[in-house]
Amino acid sequence: MDDTDPLLMGKWTVWVKNWVWEYEFFPNGTVTWRDTRSAEKGSGRWSASPQLINISWIGSSATESWKRPLKLERSTDGVYNAPYYKGPTARQKILVDGGPPQFFKDPDFGLVGCSFTATGQLWRQELALGFDTMVGLRNHSGMSVELNNPAIAKLVKSEYRDPRTTDATVLYISIIPTGVGDAFLEARKGGAVHASMQIHVAANPVGAIYVDDFVNSYYDIDYRAEGGNCSKWLILEYRDSVAIEINLDQIVDVPSNTTPETFQSSPRIVGQGGRLFPMQLNRATAPRLCIAKRAANEIMNEYFVKFIQAAAEAVLFIITIDPFVGGVAGAGTLGKAVRKPIPRGKLPPGVRGVLPKLKAAAERLRSTARDLQGKNPGRAVEVLSSPRTYRHTITADVPGVSYARIEKEGSMRLSTGAKAHYGEGVYAWPPGQSGVGTYIDIEVQAGTGVETLDVGGKRWVRMLPPSGDTLPVRIAGTNMPQSKIDMGRQLLGR
Repeated sequence: MDDTDPLLMGKWTVWVKNWVWEYEFFPNGTVTWRDTRSAEKGSGRWSASPQLINISWIGSSATESWKRPLKLERSTDGVYNAPYYKGPTARQKILVDGGPPQFFKDPDFGLVGCSFTATGQLWRQELALGFDTMVGLRNHSGMSVELNNPAIAKLVKSEYRDPRTTDATVLYISIIPTGVGDAFLEARKGGAVHASMQIHVAANPVGAIYVDDFVNSYYDIDYRAEGGNCSKWLILEYRDSVAIEINLDQIVDVPSNTTPETFQSSPRIVGQGGRLFPMQLNRATAPRLCIAKRAANEIMNEYFVKFIQAAAEAVLFIITIDPFVGGVAGAGTLGKAVRKPIPRGKLPPGVRGVLPKLKAAAERLRSTARDLQGKNPGRAVEVLSSPRTYRHTITADVPGVSYARIEKEGSMRLSTGAKAHYGEGVYAWPPGQSGVGTYIDIEVQAGTGVETLDVGGKRWVRMLPPSGDTLPVRIAGTNMPQSKIDMGRQLLGR
């Protein structure tokens, strides 16, 4: 049964000549039928071949065949063969309203990279950078749908009222890869996960969008500005609605002796946002980025005095560049950019999420950074625009009590003093980190400041709220035995 069509399990309405029957398929190879206009019913067997679903009925010589792949909507490609009737049949999947939420894959969107359980439940979707896909969620009322590792993909959601159900809508989720890795797509309600499936994004340099093929670029004088200086960051928006940030110092605006031949054969890597990067961003490899950098420098020069004197509001510009500028610019003359102020409220949603004002949490991370062991860690600071899950190792003598306390209080106390080697905060591993002992997966809120630390090739994060000595969290998972959790709750008086 391993090659079963994922939509087969469950109930179908079947039209055979003037009869209307209801079939129900089961994973063990059995199928039942009943007449919707009488008390007649029966049972039979089904089997699958690469092209067909074949059905036979106990106590009858009648057989049926349905063409694969199956579809949710009404199909008329079935064939019925019996002494009393030989001819076509029609069928339509019966969708159940009001049941538990369930992820599914419509065959019209392709089944490449999908994995299904024996009962036809979609549990994994694999895709590569540069290729998006879509999955659906039934019975999604009141649910929020997010990735527990949002770094690997952007989600675009839309509701569709399904005419095959009574009052239900289906939520379709487009998955646009932005990075390599794994995540769970989770349907949540009231803080609990009601349905989930795995998402895996693989590297694909051939299909990735080239970093210089952006649609628009944005420059905000105040974005990630440090030490009284203007921002050194450009925000790039792409045709798949993904937005990334590029430091101006990464763009080398100098003449290059690169030729079209060496440009095409030069090595490239998949980087931030799933974009394809050359080994160096220069006039030859990224001419449009060089133009955007020049425009940003002009804005800095014009507004620098007002900026350092805090005499004017921070200014945000959209920088538009001729889309036909590209290829190998070499030492030639680069084109000009058109720049104009843009209200923050007019920004595309994808860009608006990448352009948060520096919040108190980020400033707190910077002001409390320490290096008590002299290891000179790499640091990158961000403020979360949506909840995110990290993995925290439980080191307490009685792990179950720590679990129960965090669960009860909905927060974690900040590490401080000598045990906080890189500054005060809650320390955790990246999502899904293995080999970390007894752990809890903690979901932290939007607005949390997160500093990624890189020490000798190892990465973890330090997290701080804008204020206070505790970090609001929700336990999203653990590898702690249930017996220890129960004991901890009992000791804590829960």
